[in-house]
Amino acid sequence: MSTEVKAAIIGAVSALAVTLIKDVIIDGLRRSKESKKALIDRKLTELYSPLWVALGGGANRLVHILTDDLAYRQLTANFHLLSQELRGLIQEFMKLGSGSDVRHPEFTLDDQKKMIQLQNKLYPLLEGEIDALRNKYLNL
Repeated sequence: MSTEVKAAIIGAVSALAVTLIKDVIIDGLRRSKESKKALIDRKLTELYSPLWVALGGGANRLVHILTDDLAYRQLTANFHLLSQELRGLIQEFMKLGSGSDVRHPEFTLDDQKKMIQLQNKLYPLLEGEIDALRNKYLNL
């Protein structure tokens, strides 16, 4: 085999290898980007937006997330997708009250005061997280 043929074969194999590697890397990056975007979309459509709507954009009381069927269903199904801070606030809220009906607890005056404090923390946090997720989604 002549030197020119060997060089041509090496060049062709090298070009093929570079093309394949490039395609694999680009495809991997594209898939990663798509999966990140899908997760953000799921968080927004199945969790954050129903919570925001149930809370009336901050106009409704925090207890409304327990009594609104869609919000409660989405919250319980996707609780693991909440940020740690938001999950912590909702867990604190869910510890308030008493009674046999989890979705319609009875609150003492102290519970109501604590609920107001939690609401004041939760609404801006939820709104900020929705905005951050939306920006992330749009920039992917």
